[in-house]
Amino acid sequence: MTLKKANLPRRWPCDGKWAIRGVLTVVEGGEVMISMTSVMQYYGLLWTDPDGAPQASAGRYDKRSAKHRRTELKAVGCTRVEIVPVRPGDVPEPVS
Repeated sequence: MTLKKANLPRRWPCDGKWAIRGVLTVVEGGEVMISMTSVMQYYGLLWTDPDGAPQASAGRYDKRSAKHRRTELKAVGCTRVEIVPVRPGDVPEPVS
């Protein structure tokens, strides 16, 4: 039996929340085995306070929680509230 491995792309086109990565193994008899892990996409927020100071979130949110936080920020008078994708280890920078 001969095994062949092919690496799949690190990120697949998706709805913005989940990305899949894995290893495709083709066995000589035509069988295909795929071992996969899922990767969560996180988001941060950028906004301007009611007094005009630019701010950025220090935490990471999933898409649903980010939308909820955006609604909360707008309710207290914040403007220019944006949801931005955040990579692991990164923090969004406020725009002045």
